[in-house]
Amino acid sequence: MLTFVIALEWIGILLIFTALLLLLNGDGAREQKLLIFIMCGSMVQNVGYLLELLAPNVEAAMTAVTVENVGSAFVPLCYCWFIYIYCYQTPPKMFLRILGVISFFVLPTIFLDRYGLFYRDVQWMTAADGHHYVSISYGPLYVVFLMSRILIPFVLCMHTLIRAIRLRSGQKINRQYWTILAISSLPVLVLAAYVLKFMKSFDLTPVTLAIAMSMVVIVVWSRRNYDFRHLAAEKVLENLGDGIISLDDLNRLVSYNRAAARIFTNLPAHKLGENIQTVRDFREEILRINQSRAPVMVTGEDGTGKESMVGALYMRSVLRNNPLVSINCSLLNDKSWSFLLEHHSSPLADEGNTLYFASVDSLSRERHSQLLAAISEMEVCRRNRVIFSCVCQ
Repeated sequence: MLTFVIALEWIGILLIFTALLLLLNGDGAREQKLLIFIMCGSMVQNVGYLLELLAPNVEAAMTAVTVENVGSAFVPLCYCWFIYIYCYQTPPKMFLRILGVISFFVLPTIFLDRYGLFYRDVQWMTAADGHHYVSISYGPLYVVFLMSRILIPFVLCMHTLIRAIRLRSGQKINRQYWTILAISSLPVLVLAAYVLKFMKSFDLTPVTLAIAMSMVVIVVWSRRNYDFRHLAAEKVLENLGDGIISLDDLNRLVSYNRAAARIFTNLPAHKLGENIQTVRDFREEILRINQSRAPVMVTGEDGTGKESMVGALYMRSVLRNNPLVSINCSLLNDKSWSFLLEHHSSPLADEGNTLYFASVDSLSRERHSQLLAAISEMEVCRRNRVIFSCVCQ
């Protein structure tokens, strides 16, 4: 049995390496870095448990247990945060930060355990097959650590995934969420079995958590179900307060933000996955945007009519007699990018025109920031009408 568990640990570590290689091959969005942090923490936890399995005495075993707890301290919490973003739901930031603070302040008791607050009793045991293992009875602080570190974050994960399944009617999207939900449930079940002493000699929670996290990364990343580059573009444009509606290739509603819900008052009454044409007076409501000079964001997959929508917005606007300046962000090289931001004849220096930035998702994060800074500092939106488009896959 010991050999099997050690082999399982090595498999878990190899899966983590695979997940990290997939994650490192990307654009470095914040959510991608969050997953890298999760996988690194899981790696530390599993190396610690592997050292515990091979420990020659109780002192070495307890040192390995300390490494395990440090590695896994914030893994479920970060995973919970990622699940919220993956499901396009707003995370309870304050609550998650409070859980993080609790885990942070309880963490030192792992190193300086006094009065049995974290470890109540530690025994060096011998199993029936002859291998040695450490048996630990935990104190009250471990219960707090367990609740804030594992149980509450995973309960929030389950709740978020189930809520996303209920809200989204697309079969493909639901299948993705069901897969993530099944994978995420495994560590909780294994931990419950260990706490209830169904497994006395071995704690398979670390390797189960490693396999689960790695499988989530592999499922999400290898199938490209979640594109961090496009997410970064959406987040940057979200800060402008634009109304954003994402449609798939069949004109079905994928997601929308609060600004869009304020413009299209009938949106909240429709489930995600429904055809946008079912939204009553959709085209008439779209044209209400033209009553203001606020920036507009048009999103959708290739072939969903973004250019036509931009043309309709332009032709119905008060600036329709002024030029429509189209800037394809995917075609900007270093020279044209420098001209756009710095030259006195740049379209950003115009007044009274409609500026259309196509394919803003093709810009790097650095250029996203530079463009938004230039638009803000030059007060482009006050002097012109600004429209963006983004390809979402």
